[in-house]
Amino acid sequence: MSSTNETKPMLKLSPSGIKTWLTDRVSFYIKYLSPIESDRLPQTQPMSIGSAFDARVKNYLHEKLIGKAPEFEFTTLFESQVEPQNRDWALEHSNTVFNAYMLHGCVADLIYELEKAEIQPRFEFRVEAHIPHCAELEGVLLVGYPDIYFKTKNYHVVYDWKVNGYCSRGAQSPKPGYVMTKDCWDTALAKHSRTNGKWHKNAQLAEKDGLVVNVAGGFENIDESWALQTTIYGWQLGAEVGSELISGVDQLVFKDVGGIKQLRNSRFRGLPSKAFQARLVKEIGIIRDSIAMNHIFTDLTLEESQAKAESIDALLEVERSDPNGFMLRQMRESEAGFNYTTKMFND
Repeated sequence: MSSTNETKPMLKLSPSGIKTWLTDRVSFYIKYLSPIESDRLPQTQPMSIGSAFDARVKNYLHEKLIGKAPEFEFTTLFESQVEPQNRDWALEHSNTVFNAYMLHGCVADLIYELEKAEIQPRFEFRVEAHIPHCAELEGVLLVGYPDIYFKTKNYHVVYDWKVNGYCSRGAQSPKPGYVMTKDCWDTALAKHSRTNGKWHKNAQLAEKDGLVVNVAGGFENIDESWALQTTIYGWQLGAEVGSELISGVDQLVFKDVGGIKQLRNSRFRGLPSKAFQARLVKEIGIIRDSIAMNHIFTDLTLEESQAKAESIDALLEVERSDPNGFMLRQMRESEAGFNYTTKMFND
């Protein structure tokens, strides 16, 4: 089936959609543009532990800081975020993770930061916004679901959680650049690491309206996808493009201690640089213009790109009769040229 004149209109862009465009163009086309519907992949256990932890921590923080609300009841959040096949497993394991996160002071640290807010913090809400006074983003509606947003006297602040490596066999280390890391296990089980309770050796700490941030470089130097997500949310919620906004992530990683998964939480706080924000604006403009011209695979000519889209649509049609989706997966694996996994932006 030809896709040349049948692509679905892209009226909205989310941080995950932008990241997919930059890192896996075939998947972007399949998910957002192809006229052929494809089955959504089921949630995996590694995905579910993050979603279940997310439900627990938001339920706790909302009740503690704002009060009870039906939409922030744990069961409501949990069942909206965790698919049925994972619920029994995720319910048990997320409880273990959250208890460690709370008992070792990570929740208290977060509440201390949220108390710096001049307006009531907001949790898990949908936001849609055109970015004003930015011609490069004209005609683009950005959408998303920030985990935590608040505003201090001078800064828009966006925080998130990332749960990494819970289902992995080996230990996973946090990214460099944290402002604090904590080993969340009892020393009776194992000694704490040398970095426990410290900031990363390459971090340069500064205080911004009472919040400790790493100013050694832009937040994108820690993780570009984290910076992309939090920057877009900041713009949507009032930060001007190119201004200082505070991005934050609590990264939860795990190691086996005595045969039990134990938590190490690392707190990242920083400011996406002006240069990064400018590159992000440019990339969003490219996405908008490429979709408008129906030129999705931009390292090909227009004709080649449209032919490639048609071939993907044909494979999607075949996939409907192939439960394992072998042909399409084989094509994705062979399309290394469309998986820019080493760096999100080209300098």
